Amino acid sequence: MDLSKEALYPILEREYGVVFLRAEEFIEPVLADARVARYLHIPRGSPVFLVERTSYMADDRIGEFRRGHMRGTCTGTGSICASPDHSRVFRE
Repeated sequence: MDLSKEALYPILEREYGVVFLRAEEFIEPVLADARVARYLHIPRGSPVFLVERTSYMADDRIGEFRRGHMRGTCTGTGSICASPDHSRVFRE
């Protein structure tokens, strides 16, 4: 299984029969605290987005919850951005 070449959800469905039907995602602008700033290599107090996503399986149970911070300078649909050189990703 190579997650650099295939998305996680199709692998979970094919290999384990886990089917996701819906997700809720909330994005909120916040200021980076010291920990977030350290991981994203930005000054403390810089604007970032707090992203929370809950994905639900076919039986309506939660199958995934993730929470992370993303720099506001990231653009593009589906892009993940972390440190300025893209070498580190921060997720709680």
